Amino acid sequence: MNRKTDRRAALKMITAAPLGVAAGGTLVQHAWAQAPREAISVQAATGPVEPRAGSWKTWLLSSGSELRLPAPPDESATRAELEAVRGFAAQRDAAHDRIVYWDAGSAAYRWNEIAIEHSNVKNNLGNNFGGRALALVNVAIYDAVIAAWDSKYAYNRPRPSELDPLLSTAVPVPRSPSYPCEHAVAAGAASAVLGYLFPTEAPTLDALAEEAAQSRVLAGVEYPSDARAGLDLGRAVAAHVIEYAKADNSDARWAGAIPTDPASGPGPIRASSPSRPGRRGRCPRPTNSDCRHRRPLTRPSAPPNWPRWRTSSAPRGRMGSR
Repeated sequence: MNRKTDRRAALKMITAAPLGVAAGGTLVQHAWAQAPREAISVQAATGPVEPRAGSWKTWLLSSGSELRLPAPPDESATRAELEAVRGFAAQRDAAHDRIVYWDAGSAAYRWNEIAIEHSNVKNNLGNNFGGRALALVNVAIYDAVIAAWDSKYAYNRPRPSELDPLLSTAVPVPRSPSYPCEHAVAAGAASAVLGYLFPTEAPTLDALAEEAAQSRVLAGVEYPSDARAGLDLGRAVAAHVIEYAKADNSDARWAGAIPTDPASGPGPIRASSPSRPGRRGRCPRPTNSDCRHRRPLTRPSAPPNWPRWRTSSAPRGRMGSR
């Protein structure tokens, strides 16, 4: 199919759209069959985003294709889903705040906020365990997103607004294939790992993941099956991360003993003041040279050719008087 035919097929779709929703199914079917995706795709103007991201090196998965999803729904099912997406547009006003909330930053942005809240604010895990929680969450998100982009470009499913140019969206349309939903993938991965780390919060985290995935459908940039596949993929990647976390020895307890015999090694720290033997605590302010914990209070001599006014004991005046 040459460029002229491509343009004709795309224009036919755009000019026929005002005929109404009743003709929408036939319009989508005709465009799907005759027009190449580049002719009606938002990717055509500036190119797709990172088409090779699915081949990037992963942390725990053997590759991005290890968990490649099955093919997305066929043409007939896509037409039915597109009709559902049109219907969801009526619910956007009520969900506008949540759509905007989950659209802030990348797909991982809000989940890092949630992870910090649970690890450092609500539970005060400290640096070691708090850092471990953030590492596990972000490894899960990273590998899940790489796996998602492998499936995205393996199937190149058009976005809903690419098949129906009259469909309004609540957020900018991403320049990437629709299936699976990247926000749903990150939500599924992060919520599952956080649910493992904080079991009492697992139901709340699962509800947030469902909300994050559904927000993209309500926004008009994903199909319901994109969101569902994304959640499933994210949770599958999280299972690998949780398996790793269970064996990382982070819950090990030290069973050793502190040596007390000076001949076998250092024992407990016993701090005492050199100027007051036997008294523990901070070294007092030195009044003589007996205290070895402070540097000498002598001033070093001035280097050669140092300006005389810098070593003078006379009070300093303005620059002009020096």
